[in-house]
Amino acid sequence: MTIEAIKRELNITWDDTATNEQIMALVKRAKSILVDKAGRELDFEVPSVAQQLFFDCLKYLRSDAYNQFLEDYSEELTALRLGGGESGTA
Repeated sequence: MTIEAIKRELNITWDDTATNEQIMALVKRAKSILVDKAGRELDFEVPSVAQQLFFDCLKYLRSDAYNQFLEDYSEELTALRLGGGESGTA
């Protein structure tokens, strides 16, 4: 997944180094969070529940609302932990 694709998902239309670095830091954090919650590696490159959760997590992290993400997506995160989310559409 390219930074351009991620920025499109986040509705970021400008390009500067500071923003790109911030986005890449959020990408690392979101992936780490979801892998931790799933208890296994996930493929975020294919359309799936895991990919949609990744994008949603990025949006919440960018808004400094991580705890709200955990609350709003608790059912989805539990399902991810139980083995869902690696295939199918989001």
